[in-house]
Amino acid sequence: MTTSIGAETKPLRIAVPVAPDKATTALSGILLSGIVQDGDRLIFSPDNELVTVLACVQSGDNKVSLTLAQPIRLTGPALASHEDNVPVQTDVFLLKLDPAINKDQLSASNLEVRLATGTFAITAFAVAEDQLTHDEIVVRCTDVVAVDKYQDHETTGSCALLASGVVISQGRINMAGYADQRQLRTVRATNITRVDHRVTDADRVVKFGHTGGVLWLTGLSGSGKSTLAVELEKELFNRDYQVYVLDGDNIRHGLNANLGFSPEDRSENIRRVGEVAALFARAGFIAISAFISPYQSDRERARKATDDFHEIFVSANLDICEQRDPKGLYVKARKGEIPDFTGISAPYEKPDHPALTVDTGVLTVEQSVQVILDYVIRNFETTEKDAAPKS
Repeated sequence: MTTSIGAETKPLRIAVPVAPDKATTALSGILLSGIVQDGDRLIFSPDNELVTVLACVQSGDNKVSLTLAQPIRLTGPALASHEDNVPVQTDVFLLKLDPAINKDQLSASNLEVRLATGTFAITAFAVAEDQLTHDEIVVRCTDVVAVDKYQDHETTGSCALLASGVVISQGRINMAGYADQRQLRTVRATNITRVDHRVTDADRVVKFGHTGGVLWLTGLSGSGKSTLAVELEKELFNRDYQVYVLDGDNIRHGLNANLGFSPEDRSENIRRVGEVAALFARAGFIAISAFISPYQSDRERARKATDDFHEIFVSANLDICEQRDPKGLYVKARKGEIPDFTGISAPYEKPDHPALTVDTGVLTVEQSVQVILDYVIRNFETTEKDAAPKS
């Protein structure tokens, strides 16, 4: 006889606040909504572990014990659901607060957010920085968590904001402008093995006279990323560096031609570019990436793809970028003709600790290129290439 637990009011959500420290076929959780029954296929987020339920037993008002067909290992608290209706996986989201908090509370160093699956350390920053109090903030968790948008599920879309362990506000989760990172974390390839090269990294350094690495130029549209990238490429090439520019528009003509500009597509765009840049770096090249790359979590993912990543913030305020508007995009965005446009209708997260900041609102193109060129000479273990370019 099949056991069925719960009531069919909302999609299935089972919170597993405590992850076992080993692989197991037995899990206990809290049934938040929906129905679970023997034979169900459940996915545990954010680990993306998919298993079949052999048996489920209710113990207490909303506690449930699950016996699974095969052992799974969870890396942390999880949210179980059916495959056809899954929660969001993200490390960043918008939070609508009630009551509003002040600047001192926002800048506290020990902020936490209490979700359905547990309490997590966070950093937070204001959506509107010029206000004294804030009823909407951006929350960034130290790890990817599983949540729902409040409009989809009130229980898993609600949270509490804490400072020093004390609740200071209640929040409603909103994903507007931010990507569901589930697809970015789903690994589908199996039976694969890395191939070792007979040319070593040291061989490449001796051959080229410099190490490989990634110069990741990030900034608003119109800040000057592409201009600096191609000028820097020319200067480095003339000095016999192995160098190549990966530009946003060029990549979208080929490799990423099937991607749009939704938050999810933006994240996948940067994920692919990060991996390509890492391949260039492993080949001994200096890969110059010129992408808006508005989300810090996406840039961190690109950083993890390579051993030598240098985040360069091409800084220019929004007014200057709009005055330049080389492609006429800001005009269209202000008219509402371009949805999800970074800086206007979609967020841009400034780098917290960039390796280098170049203010193109103050410096000329030549001065900006020289600043980055000096940085490259200092940081890429050059030898004879410190000399002037060839005539």
